[in-house]
Amino acid sequence: MRKDIQYFPQGLSLYRVKKNNCLSPCLYTSDAFDNQIILLDTSLQADNLGDKIIYYFCSKILKDLGIEVMCRIPTQVPISADNDAYLAEHEEKIKMIAGTNVVMRHVFGSRQWYRPTTDERLHHLCLFGVGLDRYDESFDWASKKFYRTFLDAGVLHSVRDSLTERALHDIGIENVVNTACPTMWNLTESFCKAIPRGKATTVVTTVTDYAKDPVLDYEMMDVLLESYDKVYVWLQGSGDFSYLQGYPRISELDIIPYTVNAYVKLLERNDIEYVGTRLHAGIFALNRKKRTLILAVDSRAKAIAEDTGLPVASRAAIHLLRDYIESNREVKIRLPWKNIERWKQQFRKH
Repeated sequence: MRKDIQYFPQGLSLYRVKKNNCLSPCLYTSDAFDNQIILLDTSLQADNLGDKIIYYFCSKILKDLGIEVMCRIPTQVPISADNDAYLAEHEEKIKMIAGTNVVMRHVFGSRQWYRPTTDERLHHLCLFGVGLDRYDESFDWASKKFYRTFLDAGVLHSVRDSLTERALHDIGIENVVNTACPTMWNLTESFCKAIPRGKATTVVTTVTDYAKDPVLDYEMMDVLLESYDKVYVWLQGSGDFSYLQGYPRISELDIIPYTVNAYVKLLERNDIEYVGTRLHAGIFALNRKKRTLILAVDSRAKAIAEDTGLPVASRAAIHLLRDYIESNREVKIRLPWKNIERWKQQFRKH
């Protein structure tokens, strides 16, 4: 950390404070940024392929901005000694973390994010399209202090929904904007007009191994088998196939392997659409111009849908699924383009 500047995260996020106590406006140009970052990568060694989908889009955005990723450090497994040492050696660099539930109400003790041996190595942390892990709780004292201390005060942070933005504002971190999820940034008005409105003859679905509801999930698949000529199931999570084995009609399903490439190949078919419980499988299908309905199993999809119009329905409303399938539905995505451009622009200045 630079010794001629002190960072005061508690509500002074728009200013750098020099030791002579003179305030100078900071136009979100962190002294730690020089077109190189360390990426705290949620996709490495992840058992949820949704994290790899997020990485695919985020890495392309960073490349388009001319940002060089010096090192990718996994967050979903305990940090290695080499990576820990690398962070210690490059404390002055921006550490960017992208697109997952890392704004945690209870940071310490959580396995959502394996951090370095000492959090001091996380100075100059930058958020890129992340969200809350829990939408119905408050930050504990230690978590407030963590984010106030380590989120870089000279960076404009990006979060994926307005609830996450408000939660950080409420604890005094003002230099944060809702940009929606970076996986959605290609979904312009003209792009969405090319997505079919009417029903396809085949469908790909997903289940969620960490949010099981056999009654509703099995009913969903019953409806899909009755509504389409063929039903594919993509395995996004490592435990999805084990969960599916309890479905009495599993032999009627076409199972797609647990790889992103297998899903990409499937979506190359012309007459296919997506109906399932996995959020990023649905967003990826939209990016391939496929009609999509995401059945929300938690607050993430609902929060994003409220902001953007992402096609989401509650899994609990499964009795309405046939009506959704048979209706003509236009995709109208609302994205906060000004916030997205503000977040990008801070990196173009270097």
